Amino acid sequence: MAYMYAMVTSVFILAAVVLLSLFSMQDVELEARDRVTFFHLKSSSIAQELRQNVRELEHIFFPHSHAGDEGPHAHGGNVFTTVDQQVLLTSIEINVEKLVALQEEFGGAEFEATLERIRDRVQQLAPLSASGLTDDEADRFAGSLEHFVMQFNRLHIVAAEKSLAALDNNNARTTPFYIALLAFAAMTALIVAFTMRLVRGSIVREGDTRRALEQSREQLHHMQKLDALGQLVGGVAHDFNNLLTAILGQTNQLLKSTEDAKSRSSLEQIHKASSQAANLTRQLLAFSRMQPVETRVFHVDELMQDMDGMLRRMIGEDIALEMQLGCCQPPVEMDPTQLRQVILNLASNARDAMPRGGRITIATGDVDIQPGDKQDLGAGRYVKIVVNDTGVGMTTETCERVFEPFFTTKPMGRGTGLGLSTVHGIISAADGSISVSSQLGTGTQFTVLLPASDKEAESLTDKPAEQPLATGTETVLIVEDEEMIRTMLKEGLKQYGYKVMVANDAYEGLEYCTGEHGDIDVLISDVIMPQINGAEFLEEARRLQPAAACILMSGYTDNVLEDSGLELGKVPLLQKPFEIEKLARMVRTQLDERSAA
Repeated sequence: MAYMYAMVTSVFILAAVVLLSLFSMQDVELEARDRVTFFHLKSSSIAQELRQNVRELEHIFFPHSHAGDEGPHAHGGNVFTTVDQQVLLTSIEINVEKLVALQEEFGGAEFEATLERIRDRVQQLAPLSASGLTDDEADRFAGSLEHFVMQFNRLHIVAAEKSLAALDNNNARTTPFYIALLAFAAMTALIVAFTMRLVRGSIVREGDTRRALEQSREQLHHMQKLDALGQLVGGVAHDFNNLLTAILGQTNQLLKSTEDAKSRSSLEQIHKASSQAANLTRQLLAFSRMQPVETRVFHVDELMQDMDGMLRRMIGEDIALEMQLGCCQPPVEMDPTQLRQVILNLASNARDAMPRGGRITIATGDVDIQPGDKQDLGAGRYVKIVVNDTGVGMTTETCERVFEPFFTTKPMGRGTGLGLSTVHGIISAADGSISVSSQLGTGTQFTVLLPASDKEAESLTDKPAEQPLATGTETVLIVEDEEMIRTMLKEGLKQYGYKVMVANDAYEGLEYCTGEHGDIDVLISDVIMPQINGAEFLEEARRLQPAAACILMSGYTDNVLEDSGLELGKVPLLQKPFEIEKLARMVRTQLDERSAA
């Protein structure tokens, strides 16, 4: 860039020098022509006057040669002492001096000898005219004076023609040079224009590159913050899920054994609050992309039709809901529960944006994205979900921050700031995208794009198979590092008839598997444990108890199972928090499947 600036500056300076030289040469030529013209015009005027003086002097000296002329002249022996004679001689001297001065000023050196002769003749004639001249002397002096004046006129005319011809010749010689200078100036202007265009393009590209780099840095910084926050949220949610598992389990056991109405009412409130807390942790895990998913291939329209009644009850009677479902669109592959959470969250936000009523429109369709159309999505076919409302709208600044975690425009206590960030996390985890457009007073529109699947869709409305009885008498080993959960799981499964052993880490669990305590029918392990994780524990335990069924529990999955090499599809995963009945049913299912095999 510095080199380009230097080149442009040099070109400008060179062009300026060329143009100034051109104008200077033109000025010099015009000045020379003006000098020649002035010199010759002035000399011609004085020479004409000098010639007239000489003729008048001839009248005085030779009246006989000018018939019809009169004057107070004496002739014959002839002495002339009149005032007219002296005036004419003085006038001739003055004009000669003027011509000499012009010659000295304008450099007419070719006139110098002639002017000297004229001056000598006048200087000789002045004293002689006072003392008297013979006719021959007067005739000789007058003739020579006339001759010199005529010679000066001829020289003057020749010199004028030569000077003007020289200027014309010089102009003819310099014209190609002027043309070359003008052509060079034009080329210089074109080079400058082209260079300035390059410089401008370079500056624009540099600015775009700098802005893109700054934007990339901001995005990277934002992603790093979100990743760190996701790790923190995932860890907190994992610990919180362990606590909720114990709370829900103990609450369920108390509800089964308590008959007092007041106590049951309090326990039910505890159970309800724990369930709400479990929903909150699921949002946190969805935001951090650590929530286990149950992926299915389904049509979005079928899910929307199934949610129609739920959505209308949620938004209220003062808000109209319009479904514009597409037809023949491809299915998507993701967790339908998470997509329900996305739709419910967007509909809930739309409802809150219309306190005086309005209309929510949910439309579905599909779109083909070409390479380069959207930087955050690859090319291919996508299913589109558009949620539009007629609410108060949002400012541009709010739209830019709407997906930030813990950012909310709702009053204190009305929102957690996790709703839309959770939606963004769910859609991003499904390799899709979500965007928002809004204007104050005209409403808001969210557009979700999900990659289409080429697999065959399954129905979401199929009735679940009848659950088997959860009771049994088999031996179950539970490996869990949290004491509260170990105690709750042990007491809970005992109520269903199972013989339960518990271990507080993987090493203790492997000791139970050595055979000293008999055969183990079901191995239940937490995923995240110190030293050896649940997947690694099951890997070792299967060698010691190859006939045992396996179940994993976790507050979040992270990448532990994938990194361990254990095939997830062959080990059922129970997401914390859960109720003991769900675990008992899963144990029974695994035992029945083992018996059938």
